[in-house]
Amino acid sequence: MLKKSFLFLLILVSCNNNKKEQIEGETSNDSLALNKPNELVVIMTFNTNKPDTFKFILNNIFIDEFQKKNIHILEKTIPTTDYGKIVAKFGANNISNVLQISLGGKEVKEVEIKSIDISFADNNLHISGNEIDKYFKFNKFISFEKSSNKLVTKKINGKHVPYMTLKKSFIKKLRE
Repeated sequence: MLKKSFLFLLILVSCNNNKKEQIEGETSNDSLALNKPNELVVIMTFNTNKPDTFKFILNNIFIDEFQKKNIHILEKTIPTTDYGKIVAKFGANNISNVLQISLGGKEVKEVEIKSIDISFADNNLHISGNEIDKYFKFNKFISFEKSSNKLVTKKINGKHVPYMTLKKSFIKKLRE
């Protein structure tokens, strides 16, 4: 009888410890989700006809009243018949009012954008290729062919510096 009571007590204590560990594990996972840092992530799905280095640029990130920083993420691209993807992660709590995508300056090229997805905290923008001009401003080195979703870069006076800038109203939506 004493052995049965001891065995029952051992099983009971063991079950309670498992429940406690399970509850503590769930609590710590929930707190991790709540403490997840806000991170700006840009995912661009595209193809191009020339190799180059694309840059994702976040300028004038506020640190304090005396300092600001810039983050540049570079990715080498190659021509493909299929779509490639660039994922640019800017790190915890880095956001500013200036987000640019440089399409590389080595050669004149065509870039077909399938989509650009931008997220910060719980806010997301999904930009399909045919509406890219609604969200981005292009500098004079890029022309947008809406019928094919292609960005065509060009040289002007021997210079080739194609980039596009996310419009400030959409940056504000991401920050809300």
